[in-house]
Amino acid sequence: MKESMGASEWEVGLTWLPAFFPHVLGVYVTVRLAAAYPHLQWFYGALGMAIIGASSCLIPACKNFGQVIIPLCGICFGIALVDTALLPTLAFLVDVRHVSVYGSVYAIADISYSVAYALGPIVAGQIVHTMGFAQLNLGMGLANVLYAPVLLFLKNVCQMKPSHSERNILLEEGPKGLYDTIKMEERKGMGKSLRPVGETEENGMDSYRRDLTGVSEEDSSDYEYS
Repeated sequence: MKESMGASEWEVGLTWLPAFFPHVLGVYVTVRLAAAYPHLQWFYGALGMAIIGASSCLIPACKNFGQVIIPLCGICFGIALVDTALLPTLAFLVDVRHVSVYGSVYAIADISYSVAYALGPIVAGQIVHTMGFAQLNLGMGLANVLYAPVLLFLKNVCQMKPSHSERNILLEEGPKGLYDTIKMEERKGMGKSLRPVGETEENGMDSYRRDLTGVSEEDSSDYEYS
């Protein structure tokens, strides 16, 4: 910026400050869209990568401080779309394809960030010295635009339903009464169903949902094992 734009010290220091607001806006917009159209998470990520690629290609054409702010705002807005859409998609993939242990998938994401932050400046510095700053930005923009269609592979994944995981059984679908407890034991193959004498399972389904502590020894004679 000092060499090609004649920017002052304060302009160099405040370059990324305006881009903060589009980033917050991108997070808000993505959250609202994901709540309304959750099956389009892949599209939000692909759109964000396309915006990042287009904004990166515009940076070499900037001639002053005011012009360079616009593509930087576009880059931060696109990054917000990608992060906000794809990180929850990683957790969703764990639900539908693997065991619901989210620490490993977020560890992979954090490791990828760390590797990118470590290798990015090294590779970028070498490209700038050998090919130039404009070629670096054009190559980075082209890489983002070409990678965006790859997210089409997530289109069908976003329409899948989560598996009936152990967390859902133990926490969200815990026993609420005697009937639920017996049914849970049946699902595990460890128990037998319990219903009132003379009642069929269909007729007694809603009538005999009792709490375990509410069944006394006198009431136990009214039940039979089947």
